[in-house]
Amino acid sequence: MSEDLKFTREDKCIYLGDERSNAKAYITFTEPVDGVSVIEHTIVDPSIGGRGIAGRLVKEVVDLARDKNIKLDATCWYAKKKFEQVPEYSDVYVHDDTIK
Repeated sequence: MSEDLKFTREDKCIYLGDERSNAKAYITFTEPVDGVSVIEHTIVDPSIGGRGIAGRLVKEVVDLARDKNIKLDATCWYAKKKFEQVPEYSDVYVHDDTIK
């Protein structure tokens, strides 16, 4: 995907656009507990689906985790799938079967 997308970082959320209230795509995650934050939801409006935006959102959270020196887990099925598919994310991914 070659689109230049503008993501906005807020507390526990990264979204596409200028305002969270009308974001067409977003990803939510928890505050870190014991150095681990959990990705909860990755949402992309169908009108902009199929462009790799959900994957870019996961990458934004991975970059944030690296910047803050924290690890990530996920209850979101999409984020879990990305962690399994992208070996470069293994430095921040810690899978915990007890998280539902």
